[in-house]
Amino acid sequence: PTNVHMLQAWAVMENKHGDAEAARSLFARGFDLDPENPYICQAWGILEQRLGNRERARKLFEACVSLRPQTEVCVAWAVMEAREGNTDKARELFRQGLAAADQQSVGMNGDGKSGVLRNWAEMEERLGELPRARELLGKALKLNPNAETHVALAKLELRRGAE
Repeated sequence: PTNVHMLQAWAVMENKHGDAEAARSLFARGFDLDPENPYICQAWGILEQRLGNRERARKLFEACVSLRPQTEVCVAWAVMEAREGNTDKARELFRQGLAAADQQSVGMNGDGKSGVLRNWAEMEERLGELPRARELLGKALKLNPNAETHVALAKLELRRGAE
């Protein structure tokens, strides 16, 4: 197939069925067709990250973001950097994800930015930066007062009260 979306979906299916090599091959074909496709970059990068190939994941995320920053890719990369302890880089990527959400018009509303802010708040909470996490979740609620953000804020408040 020469349809990037078909290749990406097929690669995700192969990965779910345990065939990482087939998934890599399909992701590579899709990437060759459209290196700016955020779904290919995000899914392939996450696959490489889960397999322990963080440098390969980082290169995939970076390749896509350098061409055209996409919210999903910025967040996936930020989450990886946060897990690696690279919090300054993660914060930079979360900011870039918010900026990308402002630029993306199709399918992006408050929910896209709200998701970035929730992920960022989760990192800040893990770092013990509870006031910052609360501030980020407050911003997320203003953008999109959905249940997921309310639950995240309630859990944060429970943990703050337990201190």
